[in-house]
Amino acid sequence: VPFASATGGRIAQPADPFTSEGWLLPIALEQGEVKNTLGGVGMHPEASLSYDRFDDLPLPEFINYLEMNFKHPEFFAKDFNLDVVPVQSDFVWEFSVESNQKGQVLMSWSKPAHNDKELYLFDVALQKPVNMLSVNQYTFNPRESNKFRIYYGEGLETKIKPDYILLGKAYPNPSGGVTSIPFSLPENNSSYRVRVEVYDMMGKKVATVAEGEFKPGFYTSEWNSSVSNAGEGLYIYQMVVSDKNRNELKSGKIVLKK
Repeated sequence: VPFASATGGRIAQPADPFTSEGWLLPIALEQGEVKNTLGGVGMHPEASLSYDRFDDLPLPEFINYLEMNFKHPEFFAKDFNLDVVPVQSDFVWEFSVESNQKGQVLMSWSKPAHNDKELYLFDVALQKPVNMLSVNQYTFNPRESNKFRIYYGEGLETKIKPDYILLGKAYPNPSGGVTSIPFSLPENNSSYRVRVEVYDMMGKKVATVAEGEFKPGFYTSEWNSSVSNAGEGLYIYQMVVSDKNRNELKSGKIVLKK
């Protein structure tokens, strides 16, 4: 079920205003048979921070809907699908993805012309940064991940920081051998004491995959089940994060199949 453009957006214009100046990053969403190609971000010297001729407004919601929304409370429509802002050295867009369907959503894009800076997608729920110039798609569950940011600028790998302590989902899961376990640490402290361990269902520790002092940032530890001589079954991975004020415990599950 494809969607057409809303009235007043850039698609309705006779000529593409981004051919010679500015840049545009169209973003498509696809979930089953529902596809929305109206979303995106960009910059143009004639754009404003509020609604202008480069932006696009949401269509009325159908029985099945899938859309990305940039909040603009100053404008009567309140949401934009396509958000183009004035040209500047760095910027952060915030948007949500809303759907009444079940299943994974594929978000895809193409590298924009006339852009010589970095672009990163940030999944807020999973605290996961994605380099949009290195890959052209991202798959997620909208029941879990529905808030995102797009960062534009330079040196973004060092500028994008986690919002909170998170123990991410292990992958692949089920696993046949080596399993990656991501975690993130916010800038509330200069460093954290971290320990990530794996236990069997009897409560016996089978591996310590990370231990020590860690600065704020994004990390991935690995559990090699072969080194642990672990057999098939269900395992619990656990992270303990300590600072001068607290101890925080988080955990997840890994299914091992060989």
